[in-house]
Amino acid sequence: MIRPLSTIAKKFGVLLFLFLVLQAVQLGIGRYNVEHLGEEAAFINAAGKQRMRTLLLAFLARQSPAAEPGRQILKEEMLRYEETLAAFERLASKQEALRDIVRQARAAWEEDLRPLLGELDPTRPEASRPALAVYDALAPAQVARVDRIVAILEEDVWADTRQWALFQVVLLGLTLLLVVFSVHLARRTVTTPLRGLREAAREIASGAYDRRVAARSSDDLGQLSVVFNEMAEALQERIRVLAVLQEAVLDITSNLAIEPLLSKLAWHAAVLVRADLAALVVLHPETGAIQHFKTNIPPEQFPVKQMPVGRGLLGVVLKEGTPLRVEDVAGDPRFGGLPDGHPPVRNLLGVPLLLQGKVVGELLAANKAGERFTFDDESHLLTLAFQSASALENARLHARTLDLAATDSLTGLLNRGVFEERLREEGERSARYQRPFSVMMLDLDHFKAVNDTFGHPAGDRVLRRIAEILGEQLRARSGADLIEKADQALYIAKQSGRDRVCLYRETLKAQLEKEPERIAALLRESLDNVHAVITAVDVKTTYTRDHAEKVDRCVGALGKALGLSEKDTTSLHLASLLHDIGFVAIPDSIMGKPGALSPEEWVVVQRHPAVGAKLIEDVPSLKE
Repeated sequence: MIRPLSTIAKKFGVLLFLFLVLQAVQLGIGRYNVEHLGEEAAFINAAGKQRMRTLLLAFLARQSPAAEPGRQILKEEMLRYEETLAAFERLASKQEALRDIVRQARAAWEEDLRPLLGELDPTRPEASRPALAVYDALAPAQVARVDRIVAILEEDVWADTRQWALFQVVLLGLTLLLVVFSVHLARRTVTTPLRGLREAAREIASGAYDRRVAARSSDDLGQLSVVFNEMAEALQERIRVLAVLQEAVLDITSNLAIEPLLSKLAWHAAVLVRADLAALVVLHPETGAIQHFKTNIPPEQFPVKQMPVGRGLLGVVLKEGTPLRVEDVAGDPRFGGLPDGHPPVRNLLGVPLLLQGKVVGELLAANKAGERFTFDDESHLLTLAFQSASALENARLHARTLDLAATDSLTGLLNRGVFEERLREEGERSARYQRPFSVMMLDLDHFKAVNDTFGHPAGDRVLRRIAEILGEQLRARSGADLIEKADQALYIAKQSGRDRVCLYRETLKAQLEKEPERIAALLRESLDNVHAVITAVDVKTTYTRDHAEKVDRCVGALGKALGLSEKDTTSLHLASLLHDIGFVAIPDSIMGKPGALSPEEWVVVQRHPAVGAKLIEDVPSLKE
């Protein structure tokens, strides 16, 4: 098979052809001139001989004996004279300058010289002398004619030589011009483009992936420049894809929360294949229904709010578990339409999310700007889908781990640590926006009786059922000792007849300040409530905080040192805890006053022992 010549080969082929033509012309003209000059030189030589022969014929006529050999020599020379004249006539037919002189030489020979030679009689020398004398008289004129022919021929030789030299100079100049043009053409069409390609390749190798070369012609190097640019664009695209995938991997490894992770992966999918719209569909691991649907468009800007059901083209990928490329979505018979407000979809690329051979979701891209989705797009999206499936599984495991760490193993409700964190956040938010918030504490009445009567498994079932009910409304579950003020409020609620809601701000301290007689009611119900009462006293001021507990520790040590009985030690213990119970009736304005108290305020403070005794005098267990 003969391959067609390239454009550069054609250009330099033409130059080579012109060069060969010039060389051929030079050789042709040189050969012609050599032949022509050789012919003219031969004529000059013949003319010289003809000149000598003109004189020689008279000499031969005088010297030739009557014998036959002498006459034969004379005849041969006369024949050669005839042949030379004929040759001159042929040459004269080509050269105008020789025609007259050759015609004269022919006429002189035929009319004068040859007849005179024919009249000579070798046997009668005396009779031949007049003819020889005439011949001798006419011979110089004939010799002059031959000399004239030689002069014309020599002139012609010099003219031809000058013309040949001029031709040689012209041909040499054309050859030099051709060489210069060839060098210029080679530099313009070969050297310079190759240098540009080399420099561009070095720049790309150093990281300038947007470097391109200008295709200044349509020849092979111009096409090579186009191919080089295509290669550079492909390399730049490959680098871009790798950068997007690397960024996706970084997001995957740095973000284990499912919702933000899915949004980032959808955004990376759109950037990866240059699509206007991308979405990530995640199936529920147990039911197989669509659990998550995230797009690269922020939720507040995406017009469709309802979750897709997994039919149409979206369902094809989920059902078959293979990639799907559709160039004309509206014309595809499997297309099931779009919900109201959904952006129009021209073309579509969908790949499954596979985890251990099972379809766990789908990665979609739509509306590639100005072009179709390619096999490379499919390959890149499959790579991201593989990473997404692994990231999804890791996020689920992480969420499960956090859930196990944050929830109560029995009820499934959030545990104390999470509740405290939420409470801190809500407190900061309340302070930031200057808005109130509430905390509700719940406790189960007579739950111990449930455990004692029906057993702990039944109690666990009761707790789980209550947790299910509360889980729909509340954020956390904790024991009754979680928050001091809520704990106090809980006692107030229980003391007030159970089945009663006590607001956060209506704490035990506030209630006892308004109704000090409740202290006796609490203590009559159970001496266990003494700590709640002491807490209400301790929080009055920083001075009294933990005061009762400190006195109790000192009294306990004193009773032990004195060897008191258990009953006396218990009585001493209660007395130490309740010795300042009267402080609960003193207003906070007095207890928390930063400066010195007035005499009237001192009177109020000094009454607190009597007030305390009055408050607990109705508690039977404290009579002693």
